[in-house]
Amino acid sequence: MRYILDDNGYIEEVIFGGMLECNNKSCTEYIGDIPSGFNSLEEWADNANIRAYYISDNNLVYNYVKGEELRVQWAAEELKNTSEILGNKVTSIDSTNTDEQYPSAKAVYDVIPEIKVGTTTTGKEGTNASVSAITNGKTTTFNFTIPKGDTGEQGPQGEQGIQGEVGPQGPQGIQGEKGETGPQGPIGPQGEQGIQGEQGPQGIQGIQGEKGDKGDTGPMPEIQSINFTIDTNHVYSSDLSYSCLKIGKMVILNIHSMAFVKLLDNFVKFIFGLPKPVSYKIFYLIGGNGAEGSVARCGLCEDGSIQTHWGSPAHYGDSANKQYEGIVVYESIE
Repeated sequence: MRYILDDNGYIEEVIFGGMLECNNKSCTEYIGDIPSGFNSLEEWADNANIRAYYISDNNLVYNYVKGEELRVQWAAEELKNTSEILGNKVTSIDSTNTDEQYPSAKAVYDVIPEIKVGTTTTGKEGTNASVSAITNGKTTTFNFTIPKGDTGEQGPQGEQGIQGEVGPQGPQGIQGEKGETGPQGPIGPQGEQGIQGEQGPQGIQGIQGEKGDKGDTGPMPEIQSINFTIDTNHVYSSDLSYSCLKIGKMVILNIHSMAFVKLLDNFVKFIFGLPKPVSYKIFYLIGGNGAEGSVARCGLCEDGSIQTHWGSPAHYGDSANKQYEGIVVYESIE
């Protein structure tokens, strides 16, 4: 098999057993191994996204980021060349959209992950809000715990209103003849009211009223897909998969099947371009596929990068050439 590289070093064209027009570009005979997952170079050329491959140490190497960029680009071109029928327009995007009926909806659905809101629980007063994420295939479900608000202080008692005026006393009647002493008469009219005294101290606070009804759940924040960079000098690109979502200020980073090229020194950065966190955060990736039971201790830096943070030999185990995975949830500054 002979091949031509484009200006960026990626495979542009291949041919088997024939003449390949070089067009002033370098035509090279491939002498490397068959890429992983294929039985022959012919099968690879027929089924793979060859323009996402480059040559490293005489072997074909797949760039996952390049592959995703090409897939999105081809989807956009397909949309550009396809006219949707007015009667087929949709108001929602789901897995039932097809390339023939709803090409634009299908292209968007294939690119973005599926996000679901699970449970929303009211936590105790004074506790912190929290969120947990459960990923199953393409679907990630978020469960939220929102604490009850603090009880406000009782306001001061209002001032007492002004006392109304006392009405005028009636006229004196005519003096009659002195009669026999009669029974004691009724109590006379009330005298004028004295000067208002000072207000007394505030009484004891009454018992707390009953708990009010639960309020409506607030609107979901905007969900963004974040692109970031992984240094392939420190991390193998084969088998590696990852994604990053930003929901408001909450960032969810999902790393799967990540293996280090070698056991790195302490504080070596290998991921760049994430949303900047509020503060430095230490987290652990769990080992699997030959590293079960081990962990890789990492640090999320305030500039949006991730570095090794070993601390002690117990924090890296057999990290070199083993695969790790995990989900990191943190709050960003924006």
